[in-house]
Amino acid sequence: MNGPRPASVVALFFGLAATCAPARGDDAFTVLRMVPSDLPIVVVVVDFEKLNQSVESFAKRIGDDVEIGILEEFKGEMEIGEWVDFSRPVAIAWGEFGNDDQQITWACVPDFASKIKARPGATETEGVWYLPSGEIVQAAKTADAEVLPPEEGVAAGGLFIKKVKGDYVVASATKTLLEKVSDPKTPLAAELKPRAAIFGDREVWIHLNMEPLRDRALTGLGGIAQMAPMLIMMASAQGGGVDPAMVTPMVNAFFDAAKRFVEQIAYVDVALTVDGKSIDATVITSYKEGPIKTYLTRQKPASVPFFTEIEEQPYFVAMGYHAPGDSSPFIDYIVKTVIDAIPADTAGAAEPGTQGQDTRALIEAFQTAAEFYRRVEGLNAVIAMSPDGMKEVGDLIGKDHAGIIDLAKQAMADDNPMMQQFGGAKMEALGTKKIGDVAVEQFSLTFDPANPMAAQAAAMYGQNARYALGVVNRRVRFCLGSENDIKRAFRGKVSSPLAASPFVKEAMAALPSKCNAVILLDLASAIGSFAAMAGMPAMAGPVSPGPPIAISVSLAGEPARLDIHVPARAIERVKQAVAPKAPDISDLPDSTGD
Repeated sequence: MNGPRPASVVALFFGLAATCAPARGDDAFTVLRMVPSDLPIVVVVVDFEKLNQSVESFAKRIGDDVEIGILEEFKGEMEIGEWVDFSRPVAIAWGEFGNDDQQITWACVPDFASKIKARPGATETEGVWYLPSGEIVQAAKTADAEVLPPEEGVAAGGLFIKKVKGDYVVASATKTLLEKVSDPKTPLAAELKPRAAIFGDREVWIHLNMEPLRDRALTGLGGIAQMAPMLIMMASAQGGGVDPAMVTPMVNAFFDAAKRFVEQIAYVDVALTVDGKSIDATVITSYKEGPIKTYLTRQKPASVPFFTEIEEQPYFVAMGYHAPGDSSPFIDYIVKTVIDAIPADTAGAAEPGTQGQDTRALIEAFQTAAEFYRRVEGLNAVIAMSPDGMKEVGDLIGKDHAGIIDLAKQAMADDNPMMQQFGGAKMEALGTKKIGDVAVEQFSLTFDPANPMAAQAAAMYGQNARYALGVVNRRVRFCLGSENDIKRAFRGKVSSPLAASPFVKEAMAALPSKCNAVILLDLASAIGSFAAMAGMPAMAGPVSPGPPIAISVSLAGEPARLDIHVPARAIERVKQAVAPKAPDISDLPDSTGD
């Protein structure tokens, strides 16, 4: 079919950017009322012309040349591209994902009747038009032959088109598919209407119906899972410090958990929009009856504010979560899912150095982690990268402070086989020390010199890193860093909280107010540090804080949702940070007025 190729649609998803006015959310339902609800994937672009402007504007803003816009590419690939009013919603769907012959397009074509009748070779049968491609018409003309619709009903290089409602037509390369979708009994609009408020006025809507995709997804996941052991063995053979006997059960557990997720998920909806400063995306998921849906129905929105007890400071990652209640804390749920997926019979042998012993130790480490996270309702933390190592400070939220600290100490004392993958890291207790009024448990972080990953781990964490735990402001505070970092972390008073930072406030305002987890990424701040750790010259001087990429997860009830906020300035700062001899990129107003 001469319609938009899957690659073009993918480019559309990830090419969104900067200057579109808010889309007309109701307009999306104009076309969704014509689309059947049982198709595996449907993409709706509300206003293609404005979207195209935003892509070009964004590309120019970050310094990329634009040779041809997305809209022009779509027009060039659609046989009727020059007829379509791209200021009105366009829907693209597949009866079978990835099969061009199964692609369907709904588009607004004013005065369709006169346009189709004027095209050479176009023929009509019972309301369905066959429109041959220009190449087919030229070949018939050269051979002095008549253009006829293909007998098998698949128009290679052409289209079957039918007028459906108002100025809208539906087009496909497959006639039977066209007729099947032209009068849907259950339109997708009815299914999406309850979630319209979540979508809001978004520019692009994407709907994945997992039922027809489930078998393909499970087959693909199974194929990747079969390749995983070979990849692990290759990594081990390359001297990467990977122990196949220990990692394999973990990898198998991951794929088993992924399989359960695919088996239970019912649909995925994605909504994208842009304005002059950012790209925003919302991913909505719902599930069939099962453990995931049961878990979500138990959850409550976060009731503890994020980043109010942490001092404002430069960071690479700021993260927080709060899943209140004792029924099933989020991290505990994930850890238990992984434990349940590790086959018990792999831990049968107990001989030192055997795979069975390693797997048993791994399960025990996860069980300790599960006990730990059963007591933890939430977290607030920041991670910063500096040339002399990673710094981390944060608070664990929960009622049982003593239990949290005891289990953290137990986890550090246990011989956790996973730590072999991090340079053979070990925590050596240094005892309890008073910092002000706080009793602080301190540990030194050491690495096994015989471990092939030790040098990289030491560069990441620093040569003299320490870890500390203590109770501050009714929370269990932890800190990884130097002795001076620990003293600052446990002084107990927050003079200017991270939550008060204008960049953090702006990022949080772009996310749902009742989310359960937040991650803020200031990527530009860490680029120079990563270069130093890799033994490369620093690419830039000190980087002042700027707008972060913000991600949130909302788990309380259904549907669960993921929100992403990407400021254009965050991408600009990264490009500036990696530029040769880049200057300090303090976040000053730029030419666009940000």
